Amino acid sequence: RMLGTALVLSFLDLKGLIDQSQIDHQIQRAKAMRWEMPPGHTFSHYIAMCKIMHSRNITSKGWYRRSNLWALILIQTSSGSFEVTDALATALRAGEPKHPIHEQPVSEFSRSAIQSTVPTTLITLCNKTRIPGLAGTIWATLLAIARYRM
Repeated sequence: RMLGTALVLSFLDLKGLIDQSQIDHQIQRAKAMRWEMPPGHTFSHYIAMCKIMHSRNITSKGWYRRSNLWALILIQTSSGSFEVTDALATALRAGEPKHPIHEQPVSEFSRSAIQSTVPTTLITLCNKTRIPGLAGTIWATLLAIARYRM
C-alpha cells in the first residue's frame, strides 16, 4: 500500500492535477502512517524515487513491466538484498493463484507464502552459519531476481 500511495501522490504532484496545498496535506498524512519499509528508508525517500521514475515512463511502451520492477527496487535493502516481508510478497505476487482469471486480493499476498517455499537444503545450509533469517533473505533475493527476469 505504501508504494502505491507514494506512486499516486508523486504522480499527482508532478502533473499538478490537485492543488499543491492538498497534495502537501496528503503527503504529510501519509508520512505519519506506519509503513513497512527497509531500515533507513522514509516515505519522503519513496516520493522522491517515484517522481524520478515517472519521468517519461508512464506514457512510454513497457511502463507496466517497469512499474513492477520499481516495486522491487523500492523495497530493496541498502545491502542490495531483500527481506521476507508482505511488501516483497505483494511485489512478487506470492501466493497468487495459478489460474489467470481468478484475482486474489493484495492482502492475501503474504510473507508466509514466501516462507513456505524456502528450500529445505537452503535452510539447512544457512542454519550452520547461525545468522538469523539468512535463508529467508537469500531466498527472497533469489525470488526478486527471478521476478525481474520474467
